Amino acid sequence: VIGLMARNIAGRWLLDVGERILQAIPFAGSVYGTLKQILETLLKDSNEKFRRVVLVEYPRQGVWTIAFVTGTISDQIKSHLGDSMLSLFIPTTPNPTSGWYAIVPEKDVLNVSMSVEEAFKVLISGGIVTPNQSVRPEKKSNARLKPLLLESEDYQKFSTEED
Repeated sequence: VIGLMARNIAGRWLLDVGERILQAIPFAGSVYGTLKQILETLLKDSNEKFRRVVLVEYPRQGVWTIAFVTGTISDQIKSHLGDSMLSLFIPTTPNPTSGWYAIVPEKDVLNVSMSVEEAFKVLISGGIVTPNQSVRPEKKSNARLKPLLLESEDYQKFSTEED
């Protein structure tokens, strides 16, 4: 709907008026302006800049972060590294305009079926906004949990000799 409005003169004027009103609101205006600038910069021709969304273990093993494949590695660098490598941009949260550039073995990344735009929404929101996905609910057990009471002889098993 907004895209259709922006295509004609009257619609563009209406969007500009709405944008000016939003920017006049003290806190909301500055947040809107910043987010608009970031998204326009990063999502403009995003298909050329960021080819696909992946997960990579960073900053340590067992911790996964969203990254963007920016290309493949030149033959000069490949000759030193050997494996099939990918060029990645690992953005920061909540400002994805900064981040790290990394050369990572292709076997160490996980492909994610998420669009670049969806990934930016997750990053900017700090994980609060998640892509629309159908989640299968887990089966709930009807079994009730019994409360755990510590009997006096059980307590002695856990106490130290110094007590």
